[in-house]
Amino acid sequence: MTTTPRDDDTTPAVPFAGESFDQGEAIQLYWESVRAKARIGRLAVYMGTDLSAAVAPPAWSFGDDPRLADELLGHVLTGRKTATSTALVEFGDEALPRVGELAILLDGAGHPRALVRTTAVETVRFDEVDEAFAAAEGEDDLSLGSWREQHEIYWRRVLGRDTVDPSTEIVLERFELLDPRVG
Repeated sequence: MTTTPRDDDTTPAVPFAGESFDQGEAIQLYWESVRAKARIGRLAVYMGTDLSAAVAPPAWSFGDDPRLADELLGHVLTGRKTATSTALVEFGDEALPRVGELAILLDGAGHPRALVRTTAVETVRFDEVDEAFAAAEGEDDLSLGSWREQHEIYWRRVLGRDTVDPSTEIVLERFELLDPRVG
């Protein structure tokens, strides 16, 4: 596989446009290049003291289409977006995020671009989301009104419901960007 040149040892190689792309391999390469920033040392990985040290954390993208994934990832990379919200029903049988968990953020094409650590998680009703959280999501004009309008549109589309009820339970997650560092 031909790759773009690396700026340093922490930047994983990325295939040139038009080349085949193995997402699993790309995620593993990215994880190997950034796990020190997550304070998971090589000795722990080799010794196998914790499965999470050897296995890459979950990888996912924001939104429900490549354009939205790229837009929201861009906000994370500039430091504007430090939180995300998910309707509780979207988790299904999956566990909710927990403080301290790591995640690899993917761009709209499925390439790993960032490593984040969850710093806070709470479940609230849709009508209990406040201005501070809306601003931390880093979207639109950062207002609560805009947050409510845009998220109601999104969840109607994703969940297939006519409306989002004020009592709809929402999981609010705050995170810190570990890689690449802002500034």
